Amino acid sequence: MHTAGGLAVAERAYRQVLAADPGHPEALRYLGILAHQTGHGAEALELIRQAAERAPGDAGTVADLSWVCLEQGKIKEAVAFGREAVALDPALDSARLRFADALRRDSQWKEAEAEYNALLDKTPRDKAALIGVTFCRLAEGDTEKALAYIGILEEIDPDQVDVQYLKGISLRGQGTTHEALPALSRAFQLAPTCARMAIDLAMSLDACGQLEAAETTLRYAEPQNPNDAELLSALSHILINRQRYEEAEVFARRGIAIAPDMPSLNNNLGRICENLWRIDEAIGYFRRAADLCPDAAIELTNFAMALGLRGEMEESNRLAERAFELMPDHLGVHFNLAIGLLRCGDLARGWEIYELSRYTGPRAVLHAIDLPILEVDEDPAGMTILVRREQGIGDSILFLSVLPEIIARAKHCIVECMPKIVTLLKRSFPGTTVLSVFELHAMGNDVPADRQILAGSLCRRYRTSWDMFPNPHTFLVPDPERVEAYRRRLEALLGRVKIVFLWRGRLRTDTPKNSFNYLTLDQLAPVLRLPDIAFVSAQYDADGKDARQEIAEAREKYGVEIHEFEDLDAFEHLDDVAALLAACDVVIGPPTATLHIAGALGKPTLRWAGAPDHFNLAQPYCPLTPSVRNLIPEPLYDKAEIVRLLLERLPAFIAEHTGAAPAPIPLPATE
Repeated sequence: MHTAGGLAVAERAYRQVLAADPGHPEALRYLGILAHQTGHGAEALELIRQAAERAPGDAGTVADLSWVCLEQGKIKEAVAFGREAVALDPALDSARLRFADALRRDSQWKEAEAEYNALLDKTPRDKAALIGVTFCRLAEGDTEKALAYIGILEEIDPDQVDVQYLKGISLRGQGTTHEALPALSRAFQLAPTCARMAIDLAMSLDACGQLEAAETTLRYAEPQNPNDAELLSALSHILINRQRYEEAEVFARRGIAIAPDMPSLNNNLGRICENLWRIDEAIGYFRRAADLCPDAAIELTNFAMALGLRGEMEESNRLAERAFELMPDHLGVHFNLAIGLLRCGDLARGWEIYELSRYTGPRAVLHAIDLPILEVDEDPAGMTILVRREQGIGDSILFLSVLPEIIARAKHCIVECMPKIVTLLKRSFPGTTVLSVFELHAMGNDVPADRQILAGSLCRRYRTSWDMFPNPHTFLVPDPERVEAYRRRLEALLGRVKIVFLWRGRLRTDTPKNSFNYLTLDQLAPVLRLPDIAFVSAQYDADGKDARQEIAEAREKYGVEIHEFEDLDAFEHLDDVAALLAACDVVIGPPTATLHIAGALGKPTLRWAGAPDHFNLAQPYCPLTPSVRNLIPEPLYDKAEIVRLLLERLPAFIAEHTGAAPAPIPLPATE
């Protein structure tokens, strides 16, 4: 009755036996198994323990204890009971299988494999043993042998769930995640309530960029596995990647209540708190994750990044160096180290590590071109060099400050950029060929160049010591007719000083983490009331209606006048933006592409930020665009302090620069 599924009938029968004989070992044993099958874990263990005490030396009962412990996550106990069962009866195959499974779950791969092989010596096509030994081979990194075992398993039972699952993770282990998806999807279809199947399928979908499908998979399995901490961790991870941090926190906190020492859950909560700008809380979780996995490079990197946000650069860089030792080829690991080194002004090593991330991650190009890379020790003389665009518009412009050096040394330069700055760059770098990313893409591999190099990689060649930074430095040239036109329009505004300003990034509703540099017009109202100044908006806005609404609200609430040129699209028409910036007296704002354009024009610019930027290279100005001065609050991220500093320093900054070129800034001391 029990094996046929009549659990209620079987339970009554076992209890009748125990009513007559309370110590009946088999009734206790099978009632314990039934209790486990119906979700009563503690009762199951107690009943099977009693059975083992009443039938000392019965290997089968001890093997069942091993199995129930394993199912309940009591891995060490499962190993101990499995070892005892095999010692009691080495010929009992079920005991050896339970022991092997427990060893595998305890990551004792070699001993587990030996036990599985002992079973296979007796029965070469034992499905359970083949599945177990395949897991061991995968854990040891032997994908080729694992796939050979899977071939045998597919002959025996191709639609067995573990066979499809193992096939999927074997293919994924070979780096063919897309090819692994059909097998992992089939395994999930065969066992849709199995947490492990859902997790591995979802993580593979995540790796392939199919985040919505990954979330759907986990949400389907979650109601059947409400207390599976790994599944809750995976679901919170996917929601973090989808930038739905509040939802992610719900699942992460459910998970950590179940498994407080799970590194991934602590790491996830750190990421959530960081993005919700609860930095101290984030650091606590990252520190816990790093303590639990002291040799896990990703956890160390996340911890280092959070410390960097708080300005603790010495410990941050120490952890980043440790992560780099552990995983030098991981994009996030070496990119974070590079950023930390540059932020501390370590030019040579910072640019060296930064170079490791070329053509990947945030430095990935829109499309690859089959062209050799110009290495740091190669002389570009006599060559045509293709200079690839770097990241977003802002970083692209910032790194173009180094373009004159490669132009002077190469036979010819082809410069890739976004369409909105093609005209500006053609005027600024005559003699070069300037192509939009789409024009370059259309050429395929038929680009008439000898080498290619990312714009940011030029720094490793030409900006490794402070005396290599030109100061002053102007490298963009606006349209002189448009400059004059904007100058006349500015002169018509009331106010002796004409200031072009921005107050935030391109999105009004950004995440707390992404908006720590930005101010609202409410916060800026005291600055906007400064006398004898005409403030003109050049807000780099993805939706111009948002900026106009904010300006109207500020005018109504505070009586401040913010001028707009309605025919200026400050997001798309960057050639017009450059002309406006060149025509004004001073530029102020947070780090944005527009501020980089101002610096490239040599325009006196006061840039506020919540914390030092890595490309400021530990200086009070931006060495790549030295007309840009930095205003950083202490303590970091204190927006009220940013406003106070603006009120204090903006009048003096205006007095210093109105009608005069920016004064050269002394070079940093060289140790």
